[in-house]
Amino acid sequence: MQRKIRLLPVFLAVFLLAPNAFSVVTPIGKITLNQTRFEKFGSLFFSFVFVKPQLYVLCQVGVDPTGQRCVNDDVSDVISVTNNDFNEGVVAMISEVNGQHLNLPPDFPLPPPGSPVTLFKETGMAQRLTGKAGLPTVNPDGTPGPVIRLTAVSDLEQQTATSDVLTVSSQ
Repeated sequence: MQRKIRLLPVFLAVFLLAPNAFSVVTPIGKITLNQTRFEKFGSLFFSFVFVKPQLYVLCQVGVDPTGQRCVNDDVSDVISVTNNDFNEGVVAMISEVNGQHLNLPPDFPLPPPGSPVTLFKETGMAQRLTGKAGLPTVNPDGTPGPVIRLTAVSDLEQQTATSDVLTVSSQ
């Protein structure tokens, strides 16, 4: 007895992807703040400068419906993206300590007045602050630098010694 083998048609699908469809994100720096009254803030310095300095604010209770401030002015964390006088890009983070009101010390690096401010409700989970496009930078020689992404994790309940982690990545 001879068996017949029936071949089913096979379909092959080929997908063409844009060169940057899956960009690789590489961590290049991290700030870890601990729950201690002695720790003021953390800063990272880079050889590139940011095209558009700006400020990110995490609000403890939430963002006011106007989108212009935190509910009850309860700021939990401030993340600054700016440039210093030495042509370095600077990313800095400061956090409130054990429910105290957040006051920025005079040496905390801030972007120039009028720079954009983006507010987020603190969630206790990782939050990408910079969106998919990231932050453009410029190298010392004037060529485009890496595109930077910021991700923050803020301990909403402050149940650990580590209160906040900010990760700076290039894409």
